[in-house]
Amino acid sequence: MGRGYKVEERMIRLLTMVTATGTALLTLTVSSPAGDWHIGSSLVCSECHVIHYGPEGDPEPGGPFTYLLSYSTTNGLCLSCHDGRDPAAPDVLSSVTMYQHSGDEYSAAGYFSGTETGSDSAHNLGVMDLVPLRAPPTNMALSCASCHQVHGSPNHRNLISDPDGSGSGTSLTPGVDVFQDTPPAVPPTPEGSITAYRQSNVGYRSNLSAWCAECHNLLSSNEPGVPPAHFRRHPSEVSQDVSGGHTDPSHWLAGEGWGFGSATGDEVEGVPRVRFQEPAAVDYASARAVESTNQVFCASCHLAHGGRYRSAAIWPYKEAVADMYSPCQQCHNQ
Repeated sequence: MGRGYKVEERMIRLLTMVTATGTALLTLTVSSPAGDWHIGSSLVCSECHVIHYGPEGDPEPGGPFTYLLSYSTTNGLCLSCHDGRDPAAPDVLSSVTMYQHSGDEYSAAGYFSGTETGSDSAHNLGVMDLVPLRAPPTNMALSCASCHQVHGSPNHRNLISDPDGSGSGTSLTPGVDVFQDTPPAVPPTPEGSITAYRQSNVGYRSNLSAWCAECHNLLSSNEPGVPPAHFRRHPSEVSQDVSGGHTDPSHWLAGEGWGFGSATGDEVEGVPRVRFQEPAAVDYASARAVESTNQVFCASCHLAHGGRYRSAAIWPYKEAVADMYSPCQQCHNQ
């Protein structure tokens, strides 16, 4: 993001194109800001595109590239800022130090392990993979633009409504489905990005699990299992106080005891309270309020980008360590 903050670049609203017959004006349509950066008045063309590819300071040799992008690949372009090189851009590539001492263990989405390499702890960028929990079986190579609209969208974090392109899509409307306490700073600053993108700055009401199920469509319903199993997989969007749910709402409300702790991976049983969604939320405060109606959803257990543990889980599930069952105990207290 840093290379785009020349005053003349940020203030441009009209492009003057000199032609053989005179001067023509091309008006840039600027929509009302709705998502995060890269939308509306914060959509700075020069952050991603070059007008004239040449030898003077072009970031990657070998161009010009498609659409006059300054890098040859989408992932290379996005990560030219979002890998820690620009201190004001959210860092999404391991190893992340941006959120240390912020009060949170990780950002809301976590981080990728790398590019062009496979990982069992994150979504893989630039690697052809079989999409898990999807029917029919589908191979896909992800780029940042597989999930995020590069020119902005009305959705939370500029997400694409229909990431697999097969249906009507799912909206994640800011202030309706997802809430932030503090929005990203404009223009971005290191402190503003740390505050805006850390996990505790976001509260959830609805639709994130449905959005994940756009690709992982076997998760689209809470199918009953074959007895003695109750379900085919852990149900989502089910409240703590549902009858017969084998949960302990009083334990969840208390927030202490088995399952609850101050850190993950510290060799002491207990992790910070897992994320939840609140179906009655109307703002950030109500979305973060601990209630018996709180629901487990995809982000309760997984990080969208990835993290330290297998399957992008927020804790070392199926590893012989103290936190192995901690998030389960927060709800079930068995």
